[in-house]
Amino acid sequence: MKAFLRKNYCWVIAMTVLIGYAVRAGLTNNLNSLYLVPVSEGLSASRTSVSFAASLRSIGTFLSNATFGLVYKKFGFRKLAFCGLLVMGLSFFGLASSTTVLAYCLFAMLLGLFEATYSTAAISKLVGEWFVKYRGTILGVITAASGLGASFFAIILTNIMQEKGWRASQYFAGALIVIAAIAVFLLVREKPSEMGLVPYGADAAELSAKKGKKKKLPDFEGFSMERLKKSPVLWLFLLSAFLAAACTYAPYQILFSCLMDKGVAPEDAARIQSLMFLLLAGTKILDGTLCDLIGAKPVFVISTISVGLGALLLCGVNSLGSAILPTLLISIGLPLTTLLPALSTSAILGKRTYDTMVGMALAAVAVANMVVNPLMNSAFDRFGTYDVGLRIAAAVAFGSALLYLFLCRLAKKELEK
Repeated sequence: MKAFLRKNYCWVIAMTVLIGYAVRAGLTNNLNSLYLVPVSEGLSASRTSVSFAASLRSIGTFLSNATFGLVYKKFGFRKLAFCGLLVMGLSFFGLASSTTVLAYCLFAMLLGLFEATYSTAAISKLVGEWFVKYRGTILGVITAASGLGASFFAIILTNIMQEKGWRASQYFAGALIVIAAIAVFLLVREKPSEMGLVPYGADAAELSAKKGKKKKLPDFEGFSMERLKKSPVLWLFLLSAFLAAACTYAPYQILFSCLMDKGVAPEDAARIQSLMFLLLAGTKILDGTLCDLIGAKPVFVISTISVGLGALLLCGVNSLGSAILPTLLISIGLPLTTLLPALSTSAILGKRTYDTMVGMALAAVAVANMVVNPLMNSAFDRFGTYDVGLRIAAAVAFGSALLYLFLCRLAKKELEK
């Protein structure tokens, strides 16, 4: 049994990381929405002042992603994930023990500062070390755990809040994250070579390459950082990541409010939003599988166009039934904010700059997350409808798809020089 587990240790890695991500992302994804009302009442503060914690956390997340490459190179996944999860768990303890809004906001920012240590960026790097075959599929399954974990823990945390209060709920969340930190440290290994193993599927991929078949190893060297800094590919890549995320967040963040403004009953709007989160888990797995089959580039373009079509169709919604198709199309594009930036980084730029650029790409996504919501609501305040903002988002989506195609072509020409 021991020999069997050692030989198939890649699956131990995958399961450990998946469960850890379901815990980490599932708990942190509920922080901003689930605790707003009880915390504001518990601290005798306005909802606006408590919601400032979400803004500070977003700033922390941006800084965490922007510096991810430098930190990862120094510590690697195992140490980084252990320390990051430990600090995030302790941050929940700090949130639970806060007696002022200021303290609550500062602990929320501390949580954000360490989120990239166990995020899509870090996990994609570890999956890349352990898997050659099914790499995109495995990453899709793991990242899908965030939505499933959020749905699962929302029920548990709410029940604890109702029986014991919001502080007990956050102490419970912190304890689970600390346990996940210990499990990751004990079970995860940085590379297969540490155990005398090779990445899963490496032998088959090398054999195919030697026989001259079209299937190649998914890694290529790509750009060096020095060369990338001198190329417009760098800024076009970050702009592409930002625009794709922005046009995705635009309909995603206002979906519930938009449906209610169009006459959909609140309970039906809630069902549609739940449907979107359920579809998100499926689309992450589907996109990961498609990236293995046809590559990340066409999947990125298809997802961007899908978001644009979804935003346009959302403008014409007037009933529960008419909301299903745009919600499906928007859900297809949601991996543009998590999974696809990571897979596109390796597909376009290569592995030499991956550690640095995947963090910068997700930092661009975090910036899009921060700016889109106020822009969409400002447009609503001015025009009395979300339709104007949705049409602009659709135009940005189609333009982003064209920009991405141009970026792929430019990067290919640069590498051929």
